[in-house]
Amino acid sequence: MARNIKQRGRTFTAQDLSRWADTEQIDYNLNVAKMALDTMAAWRYVQLQNAKLQRKRIGAINVWVLTESGWAATKAALRAMPGGPPQGTYALELDVRLWNLLRIRRKLTADEAAQTLVDASAADYPTLKKRIAALLAAWAKYAPKAVGRGVRREPGGHVRFVLYPDNKLGRWPPPTKAGEMHPSAFSNTAPVPSNFLKASGSEEHV
Repeated sequence: MARNIKQRGRTFTAQDLSRWADTEQIDYNLNVAKMALDTMAAWRYVQLQNAKLQRKRIGAINVWVLTESGWAATKAALRAMPGGPPQGTYALELDVRLWNLLRIRRKLTADEAAQTLVDASAADYPTLKKRIAALLAAWAKYAPKAVGRGVRREPGGHVRFVLYPDNKLGRWPPPTKAGEMHPSAFSNTAPVPSNFLKASGSEEHV
C-alpha cells in the first residue's frame, strides 16, 4: 500500500491489495488481503468508500480508502522500508540533513544549522533559515522526548535545541505536526509468519 497509494483519496479493493503484496516469496492471496483490511479497519487505518451503498448491494466488491491515520501510517512505513524513498533524493531533503546534523552536534541553534547546511550567499538563505527554525521548533513540540528547547536564549536571541540521548527515533527526522506517524513505529516489525511464505517452486496465486 505504501508504494502503490500515492495520493489521498485513492480507492482500492482487496484484489488490489493482494496483487500489490503477493510476491515470489509471500503468499498474499485474496482471503489474506480481506482479513488484513478488516484488521486495518478496526485500527481505523482504512474505511469503506460509500459504505451504506455497498451494504445494500449483494455481492458488491468492497471499495476501500485510507483514513488520515492510514495515510500517515503508509508514509511512515515507506520511509522505514529498506527500499523506501530513493536515498539520493531523500538524503538531500532539508529535514533529513538537519536531523543528521543534530544527531552529530547534539545541540544546535537555527542560526548554527543554517550556517552549516545552507550557502550564506544563496538567495533563499533567509527562507531556508526560517524553515530550519520551524523544523527545530516543531520537533521540540511534537517529539518532546527526543528534542528539547533551551530555557534561556543564546546571545543574539537564538534558541538552542538539544537532542536527548535516549531518544528512540533513529535515523528518521521527528514528526512536525500532530497525528504524523514516525517511521520508527515500523522499524521493528515482526517477520512474515511462515504460513504466509510460499513453498520453493510453488506457483503464485492470481
